[in-house]
Amino acid sequence: MKPLTDTDHLNGNTPAHTSPDSGPASGCLPQDQILDKFGVAELLLVKQRTVDLWMARGFLPFFKVGRSVRFSRADMLRYWQEHFRIARLK
Repeated sequence: MKPLTDTDHLNGNTPAHTSPDSGPASGCLPQDQILDKFGVAELLLVKQRTVDLWMARGFLPFFKVGRSVRFSRADMLRYWQEHFRIARLK
């Protein structure tokens, strides 16, 4: 796997969460992506500071790899579906 550059996430080249034996035929979906703070902020259309605040308040499930923070897109979507609901305006 080639190292990511600062602009890879803009081109949709974010690292996919895969196991060593998984490949293109294993059915990796875009929801299985692992994102960094910048990727999450861009996905949610908020600033990175907002991502920090939501992490501190427990609104975003995350894990650490060394000193880096990473987010599983599938875990975030599942967490939001279980804990939040969308209010519809009439």
